[in-house]
Amino acid sequence: MAQSIYIQKISKNKNIPSAPIIKKWIAHTLKNKKAEITVRIINKKESAELNHSYRNKNYPTNVLSFVYQTKSIIMGDIVLCAQLIPTKEKWAHLVIHGVLHLMGYDHETDKDAHHMESLEIKLLSQLGFGNPYKE
Repeated sequence: MAQSIYIQKISKNKNIPSAPIIKKWIAHTLKNKKAEITVRIINKKESAELNHSYRNKNYPTNVLSFVYQTKSIIMGDIVLCAQLIPTKEKWAHLVIHGVLHLMGYDHETDKDAHHMESLEIKLLSQLGFGNPYKE
């Protein structure tokens, strides 16, 4: 198995990119790493429930990542709340952000955040998107 990417669209939101586009962004981030990833696209209600259950936060969030294994294969779920992601650019950013979490990156310290954000900016630029952190 090289890369297995599954897309579950629970939300009926109309701004959701197609499965092939999402898979392209994931493959671009992974490069040639072995992976099994499920992307679940949900609504605010499910997002709030998951955010409360796993992060003790009482509100919906735009992206959550759940890592299952990081030894020889990257395995995990990325959960995206369609109602909180307004543009294709933001979709690309959050998909890449979620994949980087599955690959072991985080933003817990300033140094880690800077490193992860730099990778996001580079990967997005390679796909034709601008810097998501520039206002």
